[in-house]
Amino acid sequence: MIVVFLIYGAAFIALGISIFVFPKQLGAAPLALDLRWIGAFGFIHGANEWLDLLLLTPAFSASPALQVCAVVCLAVSFFCLVAFGVQALVRARLVPLWIYQASPLLLFGWLAAGLWGSDDLHLAAALARYCFGFPGAILTAAGLLLAARDPVLAALPSSRLRLRQVASIFLLYSVAAGLVVPRAAYFPASVLSYEAFIAWFGFPVQVVRAVCAFAIAIGLYRVLQLFEWELRRDREQRHQDLERRVSERTLELAAANAKLADEMHSREAMEEQISRAQKLESLCVLAGGIAHDYNNSLMAIFGNLSLAKMHAQPNTTLFELLGRCEAAGAQAQKLSVQLLTFAKGGLPVKEVFSPADLVRDTCSLCFSANKVRARVVVPADLWPVDADHAQLGQVVDGLCMNALEAVAGGPGEITVRCENVDGPEGLGSASAARRLVKIEVTDTGPGISPEHLDKIFDPFFTTKSKGRGLGLAVAHTIISRHGGRLEVQSAVGQGSTFTILLPAASDARLPKTEPGADEPLRRKLRVLVMDDDEAVREVAAALFHAVGCETEAVADGAAAVALFERQRAAAKPFDLVVLDLTVAGGMGGAETVVELQKLTAGVRAVVSSGYTNDPIMSAYRDHGFVGVLTKPYSLVGVKHLLRELGEL
Repeated sequence: MIVVFLIYGAAFIALGISIFVFPKQLGAAPLALDLRWIGAFGFIHGANEWLDLLLLTPAFSASPALQVCAVVCLAVSFFCLVAFGVQALVRARLVPLWIYQASPLLLFGWLAAGLWGSDDLHLAAALARYCFGFPGAILTAAGLLLAARDPVLAALPSSRLRLRQVASIFLLYSVAAGLVVPRAAYFPASVLSYEAFIAWFGFPVQVVRAVCAFAIAIGLYRVLQLFEWELRRDREQRHQDLERRVSERTLELAAANAKLADEMHSREAMEEQISRAQKLESLCVLAGGIAHDYNNSLMAIFGNLSLAKMHAQPNTTLFELLGRCEAAGAQAQKLSVQLLTFAKGGLPVKEVFSPADLVRDTCSLCFSANKVRARVVVPADLWPVDADHAQLGQVVDGLCMNALEAVAGGPGEITVRCENVDGPEGLGSASAARRLVKIEVTDTGPGISPEHLDKIFDPFFTTKSKGRGLGLAVAHTIISRHGGRLEVQSAVGQGSTFTILLPAASDARLPKTEPGADEPLRRKLRVLVMDDDEAVREVAAALFHAVGCETEAVADGAAAVALFERQRAAAKPFDLVVLDLTVAGGMGGAETVVELQKLTAGVRAVVSSGYTNDPIMSAYRDHGFVGVLTKPYSLVGVKHLLRELGEL
């Protein structure tokens, strides 16, 4: 037995040494720092075993101080195992930190109650194994298994395997050192005792403890050795990777420097392009502002012309002159659309209609006063499109006028052809099987030279002495914003063909028809008009009044909300509210409709603006509006709106 105690103590001293020789090599690695608890356990428990060896000798067997010291060493050594296991649980965030911090109180409490409060030191030693030894070994095994799962060890499979093996040995040690004690009358000492173990296996339990101690010492030594070696290898690999990345980065920087040197030669050209782009951007902003004010002025002209025609007798000179004024105003409106589209705006305000009548009417106006052979081929079953009527008319009109100029001064022919086609990828929708409406404008003029063919859609590019270079650029922008494509085919001496491809409408709604001149309202409507321009405000109110509505007008959104609330309180609510989108220095239409919806959830508001480039104009329903009136509009536009709202 003396030899067993000597070997047992030496095994645990070796365990402590195997752990404490490595911290310098491993630095501040969490695993090495945590394992110091197990190293401390080895030193203290080895000292305890040698104290037990002294207590077996006659000279020291009756020493109370030595017995107390042995029990304290036993309890403190097992407490080191508890501390290691709890710290591992804290690192894994399975228990809070305060449990680890409060664990020494458990040891001191046990020493006070179990040691000094007990007259039987053998019982105190047994309780130390039950209270600290058995749970401490279990917690240590759990801590080693948690350490093996650490992501840092993901690339260290040998160390992970060794940790699992040592954890298994600690589970065996938990029984041999924590539950097997000298025989006593209480459980489990009455069953699991030194005497019972010898009777069962033929050798003392200290042999198992010593074997476990040596196995744990060798296992942890190998774990730390492998860990150090694998970490060193990992550092070397990372160093090699860093050198490789530095080399690659050096080559990249050299290439970048060469590229930068090339780019510096073209810096002046780039600065010139940036300056040109900034000037163009400023011009776009100016064009948008001019178009807005221009539309307000046209609104007053259009509205008053519509009202004047109501008081003129048909087939009279006055009626004819007013009609000519309206036609001239329509041409002026095209210039406004061009300005807005050029200003990176002009978002289409879409409606479903058949382009057949649009193409026929546009071609009739363009070709009727010119001595040119023109053919217009429009099938009766041409699919409808979801597009901006005015913008699409502008594109067709511009292509027809270009064709006229191409054949001017010679015997030429122009063909405008419409047809339904199945389109290529990227156009149309999957639900409509990419159905497209194609509009071709072909002339037999001199054609376009190859060096000009790739530039004809660029802004300000023109070969005409009096041209502005905006017509085809604007047309290309309009068709692109409709999800379509504008293409050109031309050869010198063989004429040119411009092709418009537009997605067909995905629903079966019928095109909108022109409302009748005397078509009455279904009911008497009260309409509130809000616009900051006095002339527009007056003519808009007059147009709604002309179709039979009772109208009131205000200058800004705050006044509109106040008047709307007063009339609602007086049981005379407004059936329709027409709101100007942009009000200088006041509440505009978007803010006003929100406030009106707070007063009446079902308010019917119509947005009106000359800024057709505002996203609200094309997606008005998403912002709480039920309809849209694009300035300038006339009596016909008001009737169209009321028909769409179901009031005509």
